[in-house]
Amino acid sequence: LKQDINEFWEKSQISTSHIKDNKKKDNDKLVLPALGNILTFAHIARMRFHRQVPIIELYRQHYKQVIGKKSVGSTNNLRVALHIRRADACDHQSEGYQQHKTPLDSPAQVSGKRLCYATSVYIEELRRVQSIIHRQQPEQTIDVYLSTDYAGSVLDDIRSNYRDVYESMNWHYLQFDRNTFRYDGVIEDENNDPKQQKRLGETAVADLWHLSHGQVFIGHLGSRFGKLGWLLSIARHNAFVPYVTVDGHSFCCEVDENCGQVKPYITDMMNCMTFTHATSHFAGYQIPINEDYWEVGSTVRIALAEHQYNKKKTKKKKKHHSEEEEQQPTREEQEKRVGYINVTELMQLQKQEKHMTSKLSQAEQNNILGSVFASMNLAESKKRK
Repeated sequence: LKQDINEFWEKSQISTSHIKDNKKKDNDKLVLPALGNILTFAHIARMRFHRQVPIIELYRQHYKQVIGKKSVGSTNNLRVALHIRRADACDHQSEGYQQHKTPLDSPAQVSGKRLCYATSVYIEELRRVQSIIHRQQPEQTIDVYLSTDYAGSVLDDIRSNYRDVYESMNWHYLQFDRNTFRYDGVIEDENNDPKQQKRLGETAVADLWHLSHGQVFIGHLGSRFGKLGWLLSIARHNAFVPYVTVDGHSFCCEVDENCGQVKPYITDMMNCMTFTHATSHFAGYQIPINEDYWEVGSTVRIALAEHQYNKKKTKKKKKHHSEEEEQQPTREEQEKRVGYINVTELMQLQKQEKHMTSKLSQAEQNNILGSVFASMNLAESKKRK
């Protein structure tokens, strides 16, 4: 996807010659605002995310909904995508979840250090969205599109411990067999049953489509899965989708970066959307992964930015030195400016002087040299004019 967006920009330089602005030239290029970049990126993601018939049928078969007892039925409900990470996201732990959202400047969550969050963290954000909506439309109901490893257990938790939220909202989810989500290690582990991997892949694709319904996103942008779900929702609604990310990650930083640390180095939208440390060599740079990656996450973006800065600084210094050299006049130019005789001619005159000294008197020598210098000065004067 990130290679696609790079190729798209290279092949579609949009002319702005039709814009009536005296300050613009015909060869100026249109620079999209941040939202325009995100919409472009999201629509390319949506075009790549082309569901085949088996996936469409899978979604229909497993789609379920629970209508809240206190919800108000309406076709104008606010749809909220809710992504709750469990299972391999935090080494299959079933307790000890984080009780609060993670701030932007928190340590990178690399494999083995990723966190899962208590259901209460997500419920707090759902309540906040509900509060904001009810200030404007007190009767509006929220439709929650839940995506998680096993929706049944999460809904049981919400129904038991947060009944007011459970009954005031409508819940949409995909119901798969619980055994589907029982596996060792990470989903991609080659030791897992290939048939089960296939089923997990299908459920993931179906869940991504499920998340795309959301007009608001609550979940994880420190997850490639969460990022893609958010992008698909932007493409579906053709508008920016507000998000709450609980894991201290924004869309622009990589899943294994400290977002607060790299924020100053995300200088434009192309850097935001397309940078990955694994493919930094596409830009012509060979920046190795930092040795302390498993402790602090990736710092390649920072190293690359510093490398580019130093390269630019060196280039600027060379250019400045070159300009100074160009400004320095040559010896010939200096001679012409002050009316001097050039060195070669002077040496010839000196030879002539030595030759004449042996045959001519001092007076004769002075007369001849005087006439020679006078004729050369006259020639130089004409040349300067």
